[in-house]
Amino acid sequence: MAENAAYPCEEVQARLDDYLDQELAPEETRRMLEHLDTCADCAALCRRAYEELAEMRARMQDFQVPAALQEDILRTLAESLPNE
Repeated sequence: MAENAAYPCEEVQARLDDYLDQELAPEETRRMLEHLDTCADCAALCRRAYEELAEMRARMQDFQVPAALQEDILRTLAESLPNE
């Protein structure tokens, strides 16, 4: 495959999470977009994944971690760090 060619479906599907999290390099993003512009199946998959991610993020805005759990997590993290 040429370096500047669009990704095949398998590659798009493998990189979809990184694409949605905006963790791809500019060239990788360009190749993803090039494929999504020409492949209805992958574009639909991407839209569904984006909608699910947006819904999950919206739900997480209202999630409150109980104070006792926060303290337990912080204590566990502190105990797992190497002593300096």
